[in-house]
Amino acid sequence: MESWEQHYHFQELLQPRVSGDDHTLLQRIGIDLPPKKYTRGYIRRYNEDFIVEEIALNSKISAIEPKGPINQLPAHMDPASTTLWLDLVKSGIPTLDAIQIIAKTYGLPEAAVGYAGFKDDIAITSQRIAIENFPKSADSLQSHPRFFLKNAKWGAGLLKRGELAANRFTILVRTEAAPDKKFLKDELEHLELDGFYN
Repeated sequence: MESWEQHYHFQELLQPRVSGDDHTLLQRIGIDLPPKKYTRGYIRRYNEDFIVEEIALNSKISAIEPKGPINQLPAHMDPASTTLWLDLVKSGIPTLDAIQIIAKTYGLPEAAVGYAGFKDDIAITSQRIAIENFPKSADSLQSHPRFFLKNAKWGAGLLKRGELAANRFTILVRTEAAPDKKFLKDELEHLELDGFYN
């Protein structure tokens, strides 16, 4: 059995031992960037400041805009199809919480609702989901204050994790003052050429 002293020593090993600004920390791991004076700003001040739209393997974008009716089932039930495919647009709720609510509403196990990946909860996000064995007796789709469903179509199979091409991000940074336009243009050109550290 581990002694108190051994446990304390183990906990001590996990304590962070470095401090400093981003530039200093990056230098410690071999990344040397020239220091720059950036404009102070807020990222994700509000959910609508961070938008994530999923891009499917077929390059189709699951957009956040409801171009057409929401929470509506397809006009014709297809007796041969067992899976309902649709877009989940949510704001301020984790993906798994929305999936749990949808599954519970239709009396299905959570595993019956397939999705390609998790999307941020402090954001407005849109992603394709697939509900296997969706009850044909249902007359409408789940309505919830934090999400809506759209573009429902009957099909087959189940969406699996990782089955997406990419995510499209739209990010609004709220600044204290307007940034210098030349500096901003130069920085954007630099990012386009060289990318940025993650």
